Amino acid sequence: MFYIKWGGRIICYAAVLSALLWLFNHMYNWVMSAKPLVLTQGTETRSKVHWLNESKPLVYTFSPTRMGSIRVLSNAILEPDQTQGQSVNYAIVYSLLDKQQRVIYRAKYHHSAKIMLEETSQKAKQIIEQRESLNVSTGQSFYINNTNFRDATAIALSLQSEEQNVKGVVVRVHAKTNANTEDNTSAWLKYPLAWRARVSNYHTLGPNALSDEEIANAVRYDWQKLAPQGVPGVDFDNDTLYEMLPYSVMGYDFSDKQVNPDAFYTDTELSASLKVDTLQDIYFVSEQADQLNLTWYDLDGLLPPQVLDAEHTATEHRYKLHQVKPGLISVSAKSATLSQWYYHDMQPVTSQHSIYYQIDNGNGVKYSVVPNSDIKLDFRADQTSQVAIKLYGEKDTVIDQFNINIDSQWSVFDRIILADTNRARVSNSQTWYIRDLPAEAAYIRVDSDKQALIKLQTRHAHFHYQSTLCEPICNTNVGEFFEIPAWYAQKADNDYALTSQGKTAKVRLFLAPPILQDKETFYYSRDLITSLPVSNTALVNTKTPYNRVPTKPQTYQFKKLDDSSAFKPLQKLLTADHSLIIQSPKPPYIHELKADLASAVEAADQQGVTLYLNHGSDRPWAKQRLFLLNANTRLALPFKTLPQSVVIKAYTASQTARPIELSYQLQGTFQNQPVASYSLNKKRLQLHPSAYIQAFMLHPTIGKLTPYPSVTVRINNDIHQLEHLTIKSNEDIWISIIDEYTQQPKRLNWWLDEDI
Repeated sequence: MFYIKWGGRIICYAAVLSALLWLFNHMYNWVMSAKPLVLTQGTETRSKVHWLNESKPLVYTFSPTRMGSIRVLSNAILEPDQTQGQSVNYAIVYSLLDKQQRVIYRAKYHHSAKIMLEETSQKAKQIIEQRESLNVSTGQSFYINNTNFRDATAIALSLQSEEQNVKGVVVRVHAKTNANTEDNTSAWLKYPLAWRARVSNYHTLGPNALSDEEIANAVRYDWQKLAPQGVPGVDFDNDTLYEMLPYSVMGYDFSDKQVNPDAFYTDTELSASLKVDTLQDIYFVSEQADQLNLTWYDLDGLLPPQVLDAEHTATEHRYKLHQVKPGLISVSAKSATLSQWYYHDMQPVTSQHSIYYQIDNGNGVKYSVVPNSDIKLDFRADQTSQVAIKLYGEKDTVIDQFNINIDSQWSVFDRIILADTNRARVSNSQTWYIRDLPAEAAYIRVDSDKQALIKLQTRHAHFHYQSTLCEPICNTNVGEFFEIPAWYAQKADNDYALTSQGKTAKVRLFLAPPILQDKETFYYSRDLITSLPVSNTALVNTKTPYNRVPTKPQTYQFKKLDDSSAFKPLQKLLTADHSLIIQSPKPPYIHELKADLASAVEAADQQGVTLYLNHGSDRPWAKQRLFLLNANTRLALPFKTLPQSVVIKAYTASQTARPIELSYQLQGTFQNQPVASYSLNKKRLQLHPSAYIQAFMLHPTIGKLTPYPSVTVRINNDIHQLEHLTIKSNEDIWISIIDEYTQQPKRLNWWLDEDI
C-alpha cells in the first residue's frame, strides 16, 4: 500500500511539473512572437533625455576651463496624428549663467524637424512615457563654442513652443573635454569595439576610410554627458529615447519663419533650374506662380529657347507643364518666390549641394595630398583676392609655392543656404589645377588675403575616367559599364576645427543654360590613309545649332528629294557638276551618277528608291571620308602644332542598338604650374547610337550606318607639347578625325573641310 501511495504521489508531482513546463513554454513563445512597435536593429542604443519646460528651465553646470564647447541635442515629441514628412518648428531659449547664477548671455535657437517613421531611416525612433509610445522627430543640434562662455559656469534651457502639434521637446546636453592622450593609435585601439564602430559609422565609407586626423579627433576629445540640476516630477527611467546610429542631424536656425530648405528660391538676382531627361509632364507648387518666368533650353543647342506656360491643376497652388522635352528648365522670378518641383511621378526634384571651407588672412585650410597626383582647387570669392598655395614635405619643409588671383563675379544660379535658411548670393566657381605633385609632397596649405571659399578635389593622373555619351540625354541601362568620375572631393585635415568654428558654407548648385557662341574656329579632317588604308565615303546628315549662320552650299553637300517627280523638273537646270545619289533598299544599295544624264531619270524612276541631289539650298547631307579602324587596334595620331580640340566621329557598318566603347589617351608634356583648365589624358567612353545623326555608306554592299555621338577631346593650355593621341575601340568602326584650329587651313578639299 505504501508503494502504491508513493507511486501515485510521484505521478501527481510529474503531472503538475509537466503542466507548469508547458505553461512556461507557451508563455515564452507568446512573448517572443510579439512584434515591437518599431522594428529595431543591432546598432541601437538607449539614451536618457530630459523634458524641456516653458516656465522652469533646465540648468546644467560645467567647468569653463575644461570644456571646449557645448552640444545640445533635441527631439520634438509630436502628436500621434502628425503627418509624416511635414515640418514642425520649435525654439530653445538658452541662457549662460555666471557663478552667481546671473544671466550674462541669452539667445534663442530655432529648429525645424520632421517625423520619420521609415524603418530604414537614420533617426530617433520612439520615446516611452508611462507605457505610451510617442512620435519623435528627426534629431536637431546646435553648438556653443567656449569663446562664448569664458565667464559662464552653467547653461539654462527652456522651450518656446511655436506650433500646437509639438507635444514637447526632449534634450541631451554634452560638453567636449580633452582626453589628454599621447599615442592616438594606441588610445583608439584601447576603446571597445562597439565604441569604435559607433565613431566609424559617422563616416560614409566606414572604419577603413578613417583618416589619422579623424582618429585623432575621436580620441583627443570626449563628449561628456551633463545632468540637469534637480528637476522634480520627472521619471528618468521611463523617459528613454531609442536612437539608431549614426545620429542624423538636420537643423537650421531661423529668426521668424524658415525658408523651406528644399524649395527653389528665386528672385530678381537668383534663378534656379532643373534637368529633364525624358519627355514628361513636370509639376510645381507655388503660392506666387504668377511671378515665375519659365524657359526651356535644349542642352545640345539644336533648338531655340522656348517660353513655357503652366496650367493650373485641380489641387490648390499646383501647376503643370505639359510634355516637356528633354533639356533644361530655367526658373526666374520678378520678386522673391518659393516653388517646389516634381517629376511626372510626383518624385521631388532635388538639387546638388557642395560644402566649401571659408578661409581668410588668419584662417587657412590644410589638405593631405598623394605624391604624383593631380589636384583641383575650386574657389569662390566675393571680392578680388590673392590666394597663396604652399606644398609641404613630410618634414614640414616648403617644396613649392604659388600665388593665384581670384576674381569676383556673382553667380546667377548658385547660392549659399545660410543657417537661418535664407539664401545669399555667392560668386561663380573658379577652378585651378596643379598636375603631377612632387614625389615628396605630403600636404598642401591654402591661405587668402581676403575671405574666400575653397573646395579641393583630387585624382590620379593615370586613373581611368569612364562616362556614357548619348544623344539625346542618356536614359538607358548601361549594363556592366560603370561610370567613374574624374575627380573626388577631399576633406581637409583641419575639417574638425573649421566646422566647429562655423567656417563651412553649404552651396546649392544649379546648372546654367548653355551659352551658344558664334563659330570662330575652323575644322578639317585628317588624312589617315597611311595608318588606315581601308577608307570609303559616307553621306551624313548631322543636326546643327539653331544659331548657325547658313553658308553657301558646296558640291559635296546634298539634299533629300521627296520622289522622282521632284527630280525631273530640275534636270534641265543641272550640269555635269551635279550628282544624283540613288539609295536602294536592297543590294546594290548605292548608285551615283551624273545628274544631267538621261540614265539618271530612268534610275530615279525605280520603285522604292531614295534620291539625293547636290543642287539648291538647304542641303543638310554632306559627304564625309571614313577610315576603317579594326577592333582593339591602336591608332596613334602625331601632332606638330597644338589644336584647340580633336573631334572623333564613329560609325558601325550595320544597323544596331548596341553601344560601343571608345578609349583615348594623350601623350605629351604637361604643365605642372597652376592652370585654369585641365585636359583628361586618359578616358574611356561608352557611346550609344545617336538620334541626331543619319548616315549611310556610298558603297553598293554596305548601305546604312549606325552613327554614334561625336567625341570632343579638349586640348587645353595645361598641355605644353602634344606628341600623340592614341585611339582604340572594342568594335570595328569607321571613323573620321577632325582637328579644330583658330586659323583656316590652306588646303580645302571636300573631305578636308568640316563644319561641325
